Amino acid sequence: MNLQENNNITNAHIIYLSKVKPSKFNPRKTFRDADLTELAESIKAQGVLQPIMVRPQGNEYEIVYGERRYRAAILAGLEIIPALVRDLTDDTAMEYALTENVQRQDVSPIEEATAYKILVENNHYDMNTLMVKFGKSESYIRSRMRLNALAEPFKELLLKDDISLSVALELCKYSPEVQEDIFADHYQADNYYNWLKKTSKEVVGLIEKNYSTDLNEYFFDKSKCYDCGYNTEKHNLFAEGNGCGKCLQTSCLKAKNTAYIVERAKEFVEKNPELPLSVTNLNVCKDAVDMLTEQEYVITELNYCRECPVPPTAPEQESYETEEEYNEAMGEYAESVIDYQSESAELCDQYKEGKITMYANIGTKGVRLGYMFNNTSNEVKETPLVKLTKQDARFKEIEQEKVIADTKELVKGLNPTVGDFSLLEERIMYFAMLKQLRHDHIELLGISPQYSYGLTDTERMQVLSNLTEEQKTVIRRDFIQNTLREAFRNGITEGLLMEFANQHAPEGVTEIKAKHAEVYDKRHARITEKIEAIQAEQVQTEPETVAEQPAQEDNPFAD
Repeated sequence: MNLQENNNITNAHIIYLSKVKPSKFNPRKTFRDADLTELAESIKAQGVLQPIMVRPQGNEYEIVYGERRYRAAILAGLEIIPALVRDLTDDTAMEYALTENVQRQDVSPIEEATAYKILVENNHYDMNTLMVKFGKSESYIRSRMRLNALAEPFKELLLKDDISLSVALELCKYSPEVQEDIFADHYQADNYYNWLKKTSKEVVGLIEKNYSTDLNEYFFDKSKCYDCGYNTEKHNLFAEGNGCGKCLQTSCLKAKNTAYIVERAKEFVEKNPELPLSVTNLNVCKDAVDMLTEQEYVITELNYCRECPVPPTAPEQESYETEEEYNEAMGEYAESVIDYQSESAELCDQYKEGKITMYANIGTKGVRLGYMFNNTSNEVKETPLVKLTKQDARFKEIEQEKVIADTKELVKGLNPTVGDFSLLEERIMYFAMLKQLRHDHIELLGISPQYSYGLTDTERMQVLSNLTEEQKTVIRRDFIQNTLREAFRNGITEGLLMEFANQHAPEGVTEIKAKHAEVYDKRHARITEKIEAIQAEQVQTEPETVAEQPAQEDNPFAD
């Protein structure tokens, strides 16, 4: 392209490409090689038909818009390029760059989303001015702006067209931590549970099944949930506005539910200090139990706990179409009230007679009044001494759990690149690989597994102590085959974790143990004082021979 040809472009200057630098405001971050090559071939044949815009920056020029033409011109071997030179402020240059690039046909949804966000935040645009500026509908612009909440790994997949726009719009409804979990579980390369080829409808169903929870199932105050962006009702065009949809932010829901359980448990204890707290499934409400234990509430673990009857709810007349249906419901309600009163009275009598023990039982979503039948022939009522001893044991467990948790974080940050591969590390490696051993190879190890689905952790530890070279070869090959066939997660037991950490970061382990031991020692000292006081009191007041008397519970409902 010669100067004469370029002068045909009205109002354009001719500048050297060597003095041009890309824009820092360009929302476009990706340029397809094939598209640039095609444009470069066109420029070789016809020249640059539309000038780029630049602004002076000292002895150079910064691109305002036209970076794609600039890149293609360099690829075509040009030394000069037509340009509109404008002396612009940062704000004006940014607005030019964003608006010009957003209006191009090949702009990506992510680049659009970024541009709209910057225009709103920095250039005082609102929805109406954006609609007028770009000739787009409100729903179109809102859907693009929602993509700013999409996690970076999903943005990359959308830019590469590995996921559709409709799938991306569904994913960005979820909190960052949920998106990270979904990506790790279902979108990592070569993942066995890959969702890349699924439609948006299929993805919505799978996400709601695995990563969301119905708010109606929870009893904590949900007033702040109604307007939360992670409530599915906010994305439902046909919602009636009651706010009780599904929660898409599991960490927030879990924290609110835990706080609610803790407060309910405290209320039970405050109203009746003699009513013991209990739990039948520690795994599903462990955070609440740990929080209460750390506040020195005593919690009894039970194998089961029967729920006490709850008063029935009276029917509401507006819920029934006819007076006859309402009267029928009221009749059933009256019968339910009689049954409730009868059952409650019977339980109260059994409690007074010492036949049952009442508990405030901690569950997955709250605390309910429950009871257990007393087996007076072989069950001994827990004395304060027994309760304190159990509480001390639980504090010791908490200390160990925290040591393990902190040690995991310590190991996660290690980069042990120095030194030979140790025997311990080899044991851990085979321990992990044994989880992938084919079932028909287990006989080669000389053991009969306890379960049909494979080896337990204990059995794997036993196998490690006496592996032959032949067995090691089988284990390694099975591991390789499984790794190539599908992705999987493995883990190591706490004992191996501690050994590994001690080998590579003994000072860190010592520090962790000391930190949590200090907390336990203080709690242990307080409990020891209480135990000694009880024992001293028993020595002073206990007669030489005492006839055993059946334990008698106080009535938790007594004034």
